[in-house]
Amino acid sequence: MLRIGHRGAPGWPRKAENTIFSFRKALRGGANAIEFDVRRCKDEIIVLHDKTFERITGGVHTDEVRYLQYAHLYSLYNRYCSANGIGEKEVHIPLLSDVLKRFGDQCFLIIELKERGIGKDVFDMVRAEKLENRVIISASDFLEGDSHEKASLPWEELVPLAQEVAVAPLVTMRNVMYMGYQEIISRTKDMGAVAIHANKTISREKFLIQAQRNGLQMHVWTVNKEKEIAHLKKLGVDGIMSDFPERL
Repeated sequence: MLRIGHRGAPGWPRKAENTIFSFRKALRGGANAIEFDVRRCKDEIIVLHDKTFERITGGVHTDEVRYLQYAHLYSLYNRYCSANGIGEKEVHIPLLSDVLKRFGDQCFLIIELKERGIGKDVFDMVRAEKLENRVIISASDFLEGDSHEKASLPWEELVPLAQEVAVAPLVTMRNVMYMGYQEIISRTKDMGAVAIHANKTISREKFLIQAQRNGLQMHVWTVNKEKEIAHLKKLGVDGIMSDFPERL
């Protein structure tokens, strides 16, 4: 089973998520895979979940990162960390290229695309490091900037990548209500994906059995309570993503 550090090992409430420090902590805690989010700033592809720093800095910085240079983002984040007594040198916004180089030979990498149009560039960086067999690229059907009308083409960012690297759609209750379990499985197979990344609220036994019978793995997110972890292990899921990978 994949023991996946969700944004590393940030705990809850999440601190230092998606940083080198958090990824190293996850591996020390027994994770054999790390999950992280990528998006584009003005000049680089970076590892960051939100499109702004608003949540991370408590509302101090609200500019969208896509308009800012990486050097400026790096400086902003460092100043925030210093002001809040966070002195660990590995707590900063990493470049995707840096994470691939540092962790590609240490564990499995699950890369979540947070916006449309970066899939090919992300894959090119994966290929440059010869990590095609150590990566899963995932995305939701409502990537940033999309409207509900585009739901008829779910997870389309993953389709052109599936011939080159393992991909997996993120599935939520909204997807289940819109399509149903069987349609999700059919579309996942049609796109050439290897797995479904399911929110814990929809990780039902029937869904799991159907997916696995169709040759798909089931990775569940984000599972932090030990009782929920034990239940999913008993069901036989293929991977669990947790903010506390040491519990897996």
